[in-house]
Amino acid sequence: MRAEDVGWSANRMVLGKHSGRNAFKSRITELGFDFTSEEELNDAFSRFKQLADKKHEIFDEDLQALISEAGFESEDEYVKLIALHVCSETAKYPTQKSLCG
Repeated sequence: MRAEDVGWSANRMVLGKHSGRNAFKSRITELGFDFTSEEELNDAFSRFKQLADKKHEIFDEDLQALISEAGFESEDEYVKLIALHVCSETAKYPTQKSLCG
């Protein structure tokens, strides 16, 4: 059976806790991300290894979250969600309340 037969565009190696730095960097590049320095790559790879110790398989969505996670720690934060409350009942319209700081 080929990968295309089940909806995959190609065969890809699964990333996990035994994956090396080169495999990690290659997949990140395939996803369209680029590191500006070796230090940035090392930090992202360190976070990847920590996650890989907790999860069996690392998916592309996990990698995207790892890369974008560093951007959320910056001082350029404009809105921070403090709380979100959503209610929904049968035969009623859903409502929501949010508190932003």
